[in-house]
Amino acid sequence: MTRQGSVLIVVVWAIMLLSLLAAGLGSRQVFALSVVQRVEQELQSFYLARAAVQQAVTALQHDPTAKVDGLHESWSDDPSFANHPFGPGAYTIGKAMMQRGVSTMRYGLVDEERKLNLNTVSP
Repeated sequence: MTRQGSVLIVVVWAIMLLSLLAAGLGSRQVFALSVVQRVEQELQSFYLARAAVQQAVTALQHDPTAKVDGLHESWSDDPSFANHPFGPGAYTIGKAMMQRGVSTMRYGLVDEERKLNLNTVSP
């Protein structure tokens, strides 16, 4: 009679140990999956940024007035820089500008000289 009860206890313990093992393996797999998803997103972001840089370089290479830069250059204000699809995502090259208290978005590149006037900087 006691032998039948001990088999039941051994089976319950075995099921409990297998359940703990399955839960441990499941949590490790969920962690591994989240790491893989983060690496995939990082790789997609890298290639989106690289595509944006390549588009900017191409725009500057095709600049007809490469010796002189102005506010109305084709690379300075061009809607084709907005929401450019690439693979599973999209990128935008632009800048937010504040004019008379209103924020507007201009799409394109910004030359470094526009950021800092070298003629008025102290030595």
